Amino acid sequence: MASVSTIFVSRIIDRVSDRLDRGTLCRVAGIDADSPAPSPAMISAENYYSLLEMIAETEKPDIRFLLGVSMSATCSDFGAVG
Repeated sequence: MASVSTIFVSRIIDRVSDRLDRGTLCRVAGIDADSPAPSPAMISAENYYSLLEMIAETEKPDIRFLLGVSMSATCSDFGAVG
């Protein structure tokens, strides 16, 4: 089963939570909304894609959130891989 790191999911949620409900975003992603920063873990690709689709629906036709998230990433965000 494909999965995605909560590191990326948390960054996406942080980026859009000023205009979308954080609790709803976390529920769609399958992470705990009450946790200040989820510990590194994995979520299903299905939950990840549902999160992306939900956010993209609010930005049509000019979808930019993922570009902004990607541009804000630094090498240290990726640990040993970075």
